[in-house]
Amino acid sequence: RPDAAGWGRSLVHVTNHPQPAGVDRALLQCLDELDDLVNIWLDQVRLIAPYGTGQVDERELRDTATQVFELLLRHVAGMPVHDELAATSERVGERRAYQGVPLDAVLEAARMDFRVVWQALIDRTPPHDLPDLVRSTHRVWEAVERHVTGIMASYQRTVLEMGRMREDERRAWFVRL
Repeated sequence: RPDAAGWGRSLVHVTNHPQPAGVDRALLQCLDELDDLVNIWLDQVRLIAPYGTGQVDERELRDTATQVFELLLRHVAGMPVHDELAATSERVGERRAYQGVPLDAVLEAARMDFRVVWQALIDRTPPHDLPDLVRSTHRVWEAVERHVTGIMASYQRTVLEMGRMREDERRAWFVRL
C-alpha cells in the first residue's frame, strides 16, 4: 500500500525500463559516495534560516539527508527500497513540523535534493553517456517530487494533529474551571 509519498511498502519500486549502463554506473557511484552528496547539500541547506541557525540538530540533518539521498538514488535506479527507507519522507515532514521549521523552508531544503543529485550524476557520467542521462532527467525529478509531496503531506497532517491536541488541552482546562 502506498504511503503519503506514494512510495508504497516493502521493496517498493522497480522501473519497467532499465537505465542505460552509463547512467547506472553514475547512480551506483553516487550511492557509494553518499557522504559527498550529503556534505554538498548541508553546505547549501545551512543558507536557509532555520537550518543555518541550529533549529535542526546537525547530526539529525546529516542522518536524514543520507537516508533521503539513498531513497532518491535507489528509486531512480529502480532498486528495491525497504520499509524503513520508504518512510523517510513521511518522517522528515513529521519531525520538521514538531521542530517548528516553517513549511516553506522545509520544502526549499527538500527541493535542493534535485540539484544535488542531478549535479552529482552529471559529474559522474562520462561525456558519451550524457545524452542517456538527459533522457533520464524525468526519473530524478519524479523521485524528488514524490519525496517533496510526502514531506508536505506528513507535515500538514502533523500540524493538524498538533492543533487538535492543543484544542483538546484547552477544552480540558475549561472543564476544570
